[in-house]
Amino acid sequence: MRHRIARAGLVRSSLVVATVALGGWAQARAQGYQDYSLFGARGVFLRGATVNGGIVGSNNDVNVGGFSSFTALAGGGELNAQGPNVAGDVTFNGNVSLGGATVGGSIDSGRDVSLTSFARVHNITAKGDVNFNGSALDGNVVAGNNFSLGTFVTLNGNVAANNNVIINGSTIQGNVTYGNTLYFDTFGGSIKGTQTVGGVTANPRPYSPVTLPPAAQFTAGGPNLTSGGSQLNPLAPGSYGDIHLASFQDLYLRPGNYYFSSLEILNSQNIHLIGLTAQDHINVFVTGNITEGALSDTIINGKSFASADPTLARGVLFETLGNFRQDSLGADNIFGTIFAPNGDITFGQFSHVDGSVLAGGRVFSGPGFVENFAPSASVPEPPALVMTAIGLGAAGASAFRRRRADRAS
Repeated sequence: MRHRIARAGLVRSSLVVATVALGGWAQARAQGYQDYSLFGARGVFLRGATVNGGIVGSNNDVNVGGFSSFTALAGGGELNAQGPNVAGDVTFNGNVSLGGATVGGSIDSGRDVSLTSFARVHNITAKGDVNFNGSALDGNVVAGNNFSLGTFVTLNGNVAANNNVIINGSTIQGNVTYGNTLYFDTFGGSIKGTQTVGGVTANPRPYSPVTLPPAAQFTAGGPNLTSGGSQLNPLAPGSYGDIHLASFQDLYLRPGNYYFSSLEILNSQNIHLIGLTAQDHINVFVTGNITEGALSDTIINGKSFASADPTLARGVLFETLGNFRQDSLGADNIFGTIFAPNGDITFGQFSHVDGSVLAGGRVFSGPGFVENFAPSASVPEPPALVMTAIGLGAAGASAFRRRRADRAS
């Protein structure tokens, strides 16, 4: 991944030479999170969401409400979901409870897996128990403890459980291996393949913890703002204090780097991104919180949110050292990466993001949240750090990669 240095605003073209010095460091900083469309290191809580592309995950627990759809789910803790539609894999180190889910890929759990009525899944591997009471299971099951198959299900695959296998009125088309007891419950059942007594080892694919980039070190300061510029005179890149925009007052940004002490956008406002290209990016760095009201929209190069080129979202960054929070009424449209390395990210109901959502804390959403994944080209450092690297030279750049001690001015 190429580390891009913004050319507008505070950085002169001569600083491009620092790309070589910091290129390897920037790549290392980007490792491990590029595939995540939505990530909350300390937990994810979605009351109902559709996320197209990427992985939704956490190093902790993931909780998902009804009427949700994802490409993939992953986490270091437990998954508690109310029947989502998952196109790809589900990978958790803790218990996996999916309700009546449809899963197109494999399910891997470091503990137990439970699926209820109307579930339709494929391969399942769990170190603990697997309880399937759904509608269709087309694949193999490996359980480190017990496997229980509910009523009137046809399992098109093999079953292996290190302890007991319990069948209740269902059919297993393949072979069954069990370590202790094979038991047919009230409604009986049948096994078309072989029946073998023997030990079973379950080796589910583990979730590897994700390390987000550390918070950038930057400062802000300058005049407080109650105006966000205009189409003809957008706000100039630079350093400011608090920016507080009342209802119906829009914010106009052009390529470059903006530094705010806090950013507050109230209701019914537009964020205008002007002159955004694949090479000319817009980065907003906030030392405090970003607060957004309801019904806020984003206009990209004069085009509506719905008709804008979604790939341009790779070049837009909102980084806050505090929290990002929307009004619970939501219905906001956000374009770009939202990065809160130290805090939480909270969306209202029916909000929409084209981009990435990355939090060192937790991510919350109201019902009806929608995200179309556009991976960030990078999570860039403010240019003052690049200037420091030039002054230090090659040896200093190496030390800088080990410890970012210098603060931006």
